[in-house]
Amino acid sequence: MRMEPSNPVNRSLLTQLLGILRAIHWSHWTSHWQARGNPSYSDHLLFERLYKNLEEEIDTLAEKIVSYYGAEAVAACLLYTSPSPRD
Repeated sequence: MRMEPSNPVNRSLLTQLLGILRAIHWSHWTSHWQARGNPSYSDHLLFERLYKNLEEEIDTLAEKIVSYYGAEAVAACLLYTSPSPRD
């Protein structure tokens, strides 16, 4: 099945997927920092491998979205998955 860039449903699906992948990346990255206990080092390495493997996928997908729909298509995704600033 071929994705048609002109279809607005595809834009929505791709940006949702990007947001989901960023959220999973953030979750694994946070778990990587918080691993503790007896198996902590192996858990630490597992979560590191998981979040690092997602980085290239996120980058590739974001670049495709920008090439099809422009930078504004990924700007909304960044708002929903970035951590909020602290006071």
